[in-house]
Amino acid sequence: EIILDYGRAEGGYPVFGIRCQADSRRHIKFRIVYSETREGIDKADGDGPYFLFSNAMDTYRSIEYTVPTSSESRYYEARFSQGSLRYQKIILLSTHCSLIFDAIGLMPFRSGHESKCRFSCSDPVLTQIWEHGLRTVDKCTVEKGQTQPAWDFLEDRTRVYGQHWAPCRHGTRWADKVVRFQVKIHQGGASWGIHMVANGLIFCLDVTTRELKAFEGLADKSSVFPSKLRGQWALPYNISLQDWTSVLVQTSGSSATVVIDGRTITTLYDLDIHPLLGGASNNTGSIALGGPAGWVTDYRDLAVHGLDGNELYRNPLTSAEQDRTMLDFGVGTNTVACTIDGAKRDRSVFGGDLFILGQAVAYSTAQMEAVKGSIDLLSSHQTKDGYLGNLCPIQAPLHDEHQEVPTYAFYSLEYALLLVIAIKDYWLHTGDDDTVQQVWPKLCKFIDFVQSHINHQGLVDAPPPLSLTFLPLGGPIFGPATHINLAYYQALCSMYHMSECILTSTTPFNALATTLSTSILTHLHNPKTGLLTPSTLLPSYTQQSLSHALFLGLLPSHPSHLPLLNPTSPFPPPAFPSTPPFPPNLISPFTSSFAAEALFATQKGPDAISLIKKVWEPMTRPSDPNYSGCFWEALTLSPSPGPSSSTSPTTPESSTPTLVPAHDDTSLCHGWSTGPVFLLPKYLAGLRPTSPGWKKWEVAPVVAGVRKVEVEMETVAGTVGVRVEWGEGFEGGWVEVLVPGGTEVEVNVPEGWEVVGEGR
Repeated sequence: EIILDYGRAEGGYPVFGIRCQADSRRHIKFRIVYSETREGIDKADGDGPYFLFSNAMDTYRSIEYTVPTSSESRYYEARFSQGSLRYQKIILLSTHCSLIFDAIGLMPFRSGHESKCRFSCSDPVLTQIWEHGLRTVDKCTVEKGQTQPAWDFLEDRTRVYGQHWAPCRHGTRWADKVVRFQVKIHQGGASWGIHMVANGLIFCLDVTTRELKAFEGLADKSSVFPSKLRGQWALPYNISLQDWTSVLVQTSGSSATVVIDGRTITTLYDLDIHPLLGGASNNTGSIALGGPAGWVTDYRDLAVHGLDGNELYRNPLTSAEQDRTMLDFGVGTNTVACTIDGAKRDRSVFGGDLFILGQAVAYSTAQMEAVKGSIDLLSSHQTKDGYLGNLCPIQAPLHDEHQEVPTYAFYSLEYALLLVIAIKDYWLHTGDDDTVQQVWPKLCKFIDFVQSHINHQGLVDAPPPLSLTFLPLGGPIFGPATHINLAYYQALCSMYHMSECILTSTTPFNALATTLSTSILTHLHNPKTGLLTPSTLLPSYTQQSLSHALFLGLLPSHPSHLPLLNPTSPFPPPAFPSTPPFPPNLISPFTSSFAAEALFATQKGPDAISLIKKVWEPMTRPSDPNYSGCFWEALTLSPSPGPSSSTSPTTPESSTPTLVPAHDDTSLCHGWSTGPVFLLPKYLAGLRPTSPGWKKWEVAPVVAGVRKVEVEMETVAGTVGVRVEWGEGFEGGWVEVLVPGGTEVEVNVPEGWEVVGEGR
């Protein structure tokens, strides 16, 4: 085997040119394994698999090839992309042969976007952090039509290539049903799933072993989420798998029966499949088509009926139905430009990630069409009672509001609220009144939905399926959750600001926000500790809720705050305390962005810079074997000595903690980790819009121990710029501002300072 190291994370379609030599065999087998992390490349499946809900990339990270022997170089291009990798391992599986690579690499998805913002400062570490964030932003932005279709469409059939299971979006609430279709196996076997949204009951029909296996989970093998084998059955000898084979699956209550070519193969009982997403009832979900890596199967004549005979869905799966099939199963290209959570996985749009990434885009590449596309895609999904979409695979279509909305679009109430705030931020940077006016009725309906969950304490008390935090493995927060109520408070403030372009708006958003803030302090705040509890039912605190409340100006100052947000030790603070139900020692760039902004907003600039360096600087070290050139999804402290352990105990390097990815499939290029991209220019230079489209803007630099800061960025109103230089001891300084015509800027000095001289 050979391991290739690209030096940093890269993405695209794997390509290679090879020559094969062998004694007598006609074909040679080899395997290619991919990983972002150094640890992952030593595993059989790399840093995969990771399944969930995206068809936009390879999910297995371990691909086997069979190629003919040839003395001439042949060119191959992988069908599925690798969203992000640093390491690539080639394993020769055949014996008594040789494999010569004339070329190997990645065909990029697209060329990189040039930054429309230039940031530099006298601290090279901060400049380096900003530049790594810029690269992360670019890799987590997808142009319209960038994703390639996952399936092929022939005249009378659809060819499905295994690597994922794609559910039909029309059936995410189906319960009892009868599913019929035909399959013709080309390689490996045929596979399908029922009760599927992200997870469900998956059947794999292996053509070699002539066995049918059933798995409960996301796939035929475990990943972060486990898959459980529910049974395996040998096929009767008189069932042929050489031509078209008919399949019937009937579900009723907690049972599922499989019939192949008219022969009942099995009935499973006592099913209790809980959907990971959407909050639908157990044992509900859609029909999914797909398969393990390497399987290739044709499908045709798909029909789904209720047990009463009522037709729920029909699709002949012919080439004439190509466009409909790609939209129904989410296997086509992405119809809008959008942002994604992670480059390697899940390549989906999340409202929570957009809250951070949307601001980072505005202060870097200015690809605001990707922010708008994300807003359009998420907001097109809304339930009849008003719950707003906050998660969507990028290959899903804009939803037709006249149809029942798929349950895959709903992750958490907090993420839906953060989407509202992201829309306000987008509006300030673009001045796009049309988009605000278009989504306004949906936003108002959503606010009514949230208000319907206000309890007797005046707090939002959402049911568990709506109460997840940013960490899905941590489960929901029970009781009125602080992170949801704080997000609702800021969403109400955002609605108030956006209402200026809605002349007919009459909802008293400010009054609702004031009432909510009183309830938060009354029922969630502990005056003795100065902290907010995670909910009315949980003690302690979380980094995000404490930070968010301070940024919003809701919490009175308390001595406990600073040691929790930026402890004096060199170790970054954890996202959660080490008490159940929270995972210990998790360091989150997502929640650390809240903390850094809270420190900036409360004029604790040096502490904000200290925190940013503790969390983000370790990810910018090229010597780290997990260096990706981008920012990671989550981190934890290394349990073993890191690369600097050989240095003298007296050197600064030896006291620096070694941070590693939090778990095996951690994304090392993640959109929600791009906070410094907007925090540094927004606070060190104090540069931010105060009215839509930068018609009015502000310069309010925060003293943070950084002597010189220079920012220049292209906006819809023209190029704005700020140059700040502080004097000796930071006891004075000067500000130079570049103001485009037709705009108005207000320059504010730090609290307690005064302007002693003005330029022109």
